[in-house]
Amino acid sequence: MRKLILLDRDGVINKFPGYGNFVKSVEELYLQEGSAEAIAMLNSAGYEVFVISNQSGVGRGLYTEKDLQDITEKLKDMLKKQGAFINAFFYCIHRPDEACQCRKPSDYFVKEAINTLGGRDNIEGDIYMAGDSEKDIEMAYRAGIKSCLVLSGRVKIYREGPFYKPDVISRDLLSFVEFLLKGDK
Repeated sequence: MRKLILLDRDGVINKFPGYGNFVKSVEELYLQEGSAEAIAMLNSAGYEVFVISNQSGVGRGLYTEKDLQDITEKLKDMLKKQGAFINAFFYCIHRPDEACQCRKPSDYFVKEAINTLGGRDNIEGDIYMAGDSEKDIEMAYRAGIKSCLVLSGRVKIYREGPFYKPDVISRDLLSFVEFLLKGDK
């Protein structure tokens, strides 16, 4: 049996550059405080850590697929220096108006991640999606998995509102992982 956790990238693992902005180059990539430590803790606890992220800046022509690949490699290097790693990355590079099947809040990549591990029957316990936006929480709801709203990115404060209610709310990825692993024992 395997354990799986899904993470959004911008605002959860690396710093969110702000509304309407994108991490377009390796020079613009900075880790969120504690995110590498959190991922290392997940790795040590036996979790498969997958990233699911909308990267429409590619589809908008703001950066290329090669730039996205370079950013991903830089992120892997930054995490590796702190003893952490991501098992897989799933990126939607389409513009919002393209109506693709993989753009969050679609649960397409959640299904792909689960299938990568041989299906739900091969995964132990709850699957969580930790993200910083309403789309992350809605995607988790659509996929029938649990969600954590991380307040280190887009959303800075949670207010009951017109979107799906997260199962957990944490100030950052590290505090969520500490909560998760405490219940995992």
